[in-house]
Amino acid sequence: FGIFTGRFPEVIRNYFSASLSTQTPENQNDTGFTDEIYDLKYSFSEDDDNDGLSNAKEIIYGADPQTQDTDGDGHHDGEEVKNGYDPTRSGAVTLENRFEENLTIHYFEWAKRKTGNNDPRLEERLVNEFIATQIDLSPPLLNVSDSELSIIEDDSYEAVLVYFRELENTPLPTVASSYYDVSQEAVLGNLDNVEKISNQLTVINGQLRTTPTPRVAATLQKKYIQLVSRLKILFQDLYFAQVDPIKLTANLERGKQLIGLIKEIALETNLVVTQYQEPLDEKAPETTP
Repeated sequence: FGIFTGRFPEVIRNYFSASLSTQTPENQNDTGFTDEIYDLKYSFSEDDDNDGLSNAKEIIYGADPQTQDTDGDGHHDGEEVKNGYDPTRSGAVTLENRFEENLTIHYFEWAKRKTGNNDPRLEERLVNEFIATQIDLSPPLLNVSDSELSIIEDDSYEAVLVYFRELENTPLPTVASSYYDVSQEAVLGNLDNVEKISNQLTVINGQLRTTPTPRVAATLQKKYIQLVSRLKILFQDLYFAQVDPIKLTANLERGKQLIGLIKEIALETNLVVTQYQEPLDEKAPETTP
């Protein structure tokens, strides 16, 4: 069998097996990225509207970087954030309401309590501790039903061979850059590779769902679809790189979990293949002594 498991899993490993460290915009000083809507520099040190909230944090919190009081409640955006309130909603609406939607907002509030600093920075040691102790890195549940596959009721050697040949012809993402490299491009405002990889993964997902799949290989095919779907989610998150930079670091860790799914795929492949190692043995004619 020419087996797809040799090529696509290698792509996953290349995306996520590199030496990883927390590289958020603040670690690299200012990015130089200019927001096209507000024409301001994505910077953790510059504050164009002098409201006590840096340009970058304005984008993270969803505030207006050209208005000192986004929600019009009489308090500057920076003052509200430092006291734990949402600068985009008037009244005493705390930032805890936004923890699930934005990991970076969650991190900043956690870091305030941890350090006593009401204007915390993205520090590598703190970010790593936050992700290790506060974030659930469990993979999303992506159940794939039989109805989502093109299952054929033919488990013959020939049908399985055709199936694996189809897998072998399944296209691979053509962008060789690691997830870390693509994420840094996204932080700088360059989403070309994010879009290219996301589109390619959509094509791969569609091809996997339409590949004629013998029932004996249905579990294997579902794992491939889960792998591609989870990878696509990680790359699509990069569209929001400036809004939630902490999520990029968390996703690097989530990406490592995909390597575990690769191992499951390898085991499932072996289960299928071993059933067809010597497909003609039982049919071989008996020899006359």
